[in-house]
Amino acid sequence: MQAVYIVFSATPYKMGRFIRTVLHNRYNHVSLAFDEDLSTMYSYARFHVNVPLYGGFVSESPCRHFCGETVSYIKICRIELEDENYRHLRRFVESMEDGGGKYIYNTYSAMLAPLHIRLLIRDSYTCAEFVGDALSIAGFELPLGAYHSLPSTERILAPYVIYEGTCDGYVSDPMWGKDKFPERMGRVNAMKATMRSFTRLTARAIVSMAALLIDIPW
Repeated sequence: MQAVYIVFSATPYKMGRFIRTVLHNRYNHVSLAFDEDLSTMYSYARFHVNVPLYGGFVSESPCRHFCGETVSYIKICRIELEDENYRHLRRFVESMEDGGGKYIYNTYSAMLAPLHIRLLIRDSYTCAEFVGDALSIAGFELPLGAYHSLPSTERILAPYVIYEGTCDGYVSDPMWGKDKFPERMGRVNAMKATMRSFTRLTARAIVSMAALLIDIPW
């Protein structure tokens, strides 16, 4: 048996507060970790602190949950997996680590979340979609590719909660490591990066919608 950790968080930034307001939920973000100390977590989020709409697959540091004197409130779930399921999950995450930046944040799906709709776009996820599909691959009875919300995932993982409180009550002396979140982009480069990301996502969405229409028996 091998343990993995799912971390729900109320991130201490304006975008996080906005998402919590829209979703009427205590948490706005969810991540996955393989180590108990949460030194590296995996999810879909922004790459840089000052570019909220430019994101994708990230290796998160717990430092993201400290913003001045504000500290994220988090909930940690510890799940024991059979070795085979653990290997499947590892491969799923490692394929994204090795993806060379092709995995991007599914902003369109995030916009549809209040309507409980998931827009399936190749190599694109929200944080909830990523963790929901990860749990499916790890053996949970969740449909792969289905709509996954933070509240529904919380309910499924309720028996596995080991900690709920501020991040500094669990994590001590966090380091940024490979996480480039604190590196600010210049305004022009930030705009260019955001536009490129939306262009890529839109192109993939068109391809996905076209494939869906082809499969419809008219």
